[in-house]
Amino acid sequence: HSVLALDNVARGLAGLDAVPERMAADLEANWEVLGEPIQSAMRALGAQGVPGMEEPYERLKELTRGRRVGGDEVREFVRGLGLPADVEERFVALTPQTYTALSSRLVDEYLA
Repeated sequence: HSVLALDNVARGLAGLDAVPERMAADLEANWEVLGEPIQSAMRALGAQGVPGMEEPYERLKELTRGRRVGGDEVREFVRGLGLPADVEERFVALTPQTYTALSSRLVDEYLA
């Protein structure tokens, strides 16, 4: 059964085509992907005692749940958090296209 499953996966993947333009458009339309790094930063800063970092999940859920958000909305949210200036600057400059999280490392590990 495992061989059959792997064969089916291989055939399915062989039929996929990556379309860079479509991937870029999908990223541009989904700024909510930046919720992960923003929430992580809020948790880390909250653990360090920085005020205003309470309930990061709930605050981001309020921003993104059930709707799409754009860059202006994400930047406005970030500016309203009271982050240290250097952290705020990094997050205001961040876009879905520039946020890679662990993806580079995962690709390197897969290809190794």
